Amino acid sequence: MAWGMGFAVQMAPLFVLVALRSASGLRWLKALLAANFVAKNIFLAVMFRVGDLVSHNNIGLWQRVCAAAMYPWIAIAHWLYWLSLPRDACEAASAQEPNVRNVLQRSFESAANS
Repeated sequence: MAWGMGFAVQMAPLFVLVALRSASGLRWLKALLAANFVAKNIFLAVMFRVGDLVSHNNIGLWQRVCAAAMYPWIAIAHWLYWLSLPRDACEAASAQEPNVRNVLQRSFESAANS
Protein backbone atom coordinates (compact mmCIF):
# COMPACT_ATOMS: atom_id res chain seq x y z
CA MET A 1 0.00 0.00 0.00
CA ALA A 2 2.75 2.47 0.89
CA TRP A 3 4.52 1.63 -2.36
CA GLY A 4 1.53 2.82 -4.37
CA MET A 5 1.26 6.01 -2.30
CA GLY A 6 4.88 6.81 -3.01
CA PHE A 7 4.21 6.75 -6.73
CA ALA A 8 1.06 8.82 -6.26
CA VAL A 9 3.17 11.52 -4.60
CA GLN A 10 5.64 11.19 -7.45
CA MET A 11 2.88 11.78 -10.00
CA ALA A 12 1.11 14.62 -8.12
CA PRO A 13 2.62 17.52 -10.15
CA LEU A 14 1.44 15.85 -13.35
CA PHE A 15 -2.08 15.46 -11.94
CA VAL A 16 -2.16 19.12 -10.90
CA LEU A 17 -0.81 20.15 -14.30
CA VAL A 18 -3.58 18.21 -16.04
CA ALA A 19 -6.19 19.77 -13.73
CA LEU A 20 -4.92 23.28 -14.60
CA ARG A 21 -4.61 22.71 -18.34
CA SER A 22 -7.48 25.06 -19.21
CA ALA A 23 -6.64 27.72 -16.59
CA SER A 24 -5.38 30.96 -18.07
CA GLY A 25 -2.74 33.18 -16.53
CA LEU A 26 -0.92 30.38 -14.71
CA ARG A 27 1.98 30.01 -17.14
CA TRP A 28 4.67 30.04 -14.43
CA LEU A 29 2.81 27.53 -12.29
CA LYS A 30 2.42 25.17 -15.23
CA ALA A 31 6.12 25.52 -16.06
CA LEU A 32 7.04 24.85 -12.43
CA LEU A 33 4.87 21.74 -12.32
CA ALA A 34 6.27 20.36 -15.57
CA ALA A 35 9.88 21.01 -14.54
CA ASN A 36 9.28 19.54 -11.09
CA PHE A 37 7.69 16.42 -12.54
CA VAL A 38 10.70 15.84 -14.80
CA ALA A 39 13.21 16.57 -12.02
CA LYS A 40 11.48 14.30 -9.52
CA ASN A 41 11.44 11.42 -11.97
CA ILE A 42 15.11 11.92 -12.80
CA PHE A 43 16.01 11.88 -9.09
CA LEU A 44 13.82 8.83 -8.52
CA ALA A 45 15.62 7.03 -11.33
CA VAL A 46 18.95 7.96 -9.76
CA MET A 47 17.72 6.64 -6.41
CA PHE A 48 16.83 3.37 -8.18
CA ARG A 49 20.50 3.23 -9.30
CA VAL A 50 19.99 4.20 -12.93
CA GLY A 51 23.29 5.62 -14.10
CA ASP A 52 25.17 4.13 -11.16
CA LEU A 53 25.51 7.55 -9.46
CA VAL A 54 24.44 6.45 -5.98
CA SER A 55 26.98 4.84 -3.67
CA HIS A 56 27.17 4.13 0.04
CA ASN A 57 29.16 7.33 0.49
CA ASN A 58 26.67 9.70 -1.14
CA ILE A 59 23.27 8.08 -0.58
CA GLY A 60 22.34 10.72 2.01
CA LEU A 61 23.06 13.51 -0.45
CA TRP A 62 20.83 11.95 -3.10
CA GLN A 63 18.04 11.42 -0.58
CA ARG A 64 18.21 15.10 0.39
CA VAL A 65 18.15 16.19 -3.25
CA CYS A 66 15.19 13.93 -3.92
CA ALA A 67 13.33 15.34 -0.89
CA ALA A 68 14.15 18.91 -1.96
CA ALA A 69 12.44 18.20 -5.29
CA MET A 70 9.60 16.23 -3.70
CA TYR A 71 7.97 18.72 -1.33
CA PRO A 72 8.64 22.47 -1.80
CA TRP A 73 6.66 22.61 -5.05
CA ILE A 74 3.46 22.32 -3.00
CA ALA A 75 4.07 25.63 -1.20
CA ILE A 76 5.31 27.38 -4.34
CA ALA A 77 2.33 26.14 -6.36
CA HIS A 78 -0.07 27.32 -3.67
CA TRP A 79 1.59 30.72 -3.52
CA LEU A 80 1.52 31.19 -7.33
CA TYR A 81 -2.11 30.10 -7.45
CA TRP A 82 -2.96 32.49 -4.60
CA LEU A 83 -1.31 35.34 -6.52
CA SER A 84 -3.53 34.58 -9.51
CA LEU A 85 -6.74 35.00 -7.49
CA PRO A 86 -8.62 38.29 -7.70
CA ARG A 87 -7.56 40.71 -4.96
CA ASP A 88 -11.08 41.19 -3.57
CA ALA A 89 -11.44 37.45 -2.96
CA CYS A 90 -8.10 37.37 -1.12
CA GLU A 91 -8.96 40.40 1.00
CA ALA A 92 -12.35 38.96 1.93
CA ALA A 93 -10.74 35.67 2.90
CA SER A 94 -8.04 37.30 4.99
CA ALA A 95 -10.51 39.63 6.75
CA GLN A 96 -12.35 36.71 8.29
CA GLU A 97 -11.02 35.00 11.38
CA PRO A 98 -9.11 31.86 10.33
CA ASN A 99 -11.24 29.43 12.29
CA VAL A 100 -11.23 25.87 10.95
CA ARG A 101 -14.80 25.24 12.06
CA ASN A 102 -16.07 28.33 10.21
CA VAL A 103 -14.15 27.45 7.06
CA LEU A 104 -15.51 23.89 7.05
CA GLN A 105 -19.04 25.11 7.75
CA ARG A 106 -18.90 27.60 4.85
CA SER A 107 -17.54 24.97 2.49
CA PHE A 108 -20.27 22.49 3.44
CA GLU A 109 -22.94 25.17 3.05
CA SER A 110 -21.66 26.19 -0.36
CA ALA A 111 -21.54 22.53 -1.45
CA ALA A 112 -25.11 21.99 -0.22
CA ASN A 113 -26.35 25.10 -2.04
CA SER A 114 -24.82 24.14 -5.37
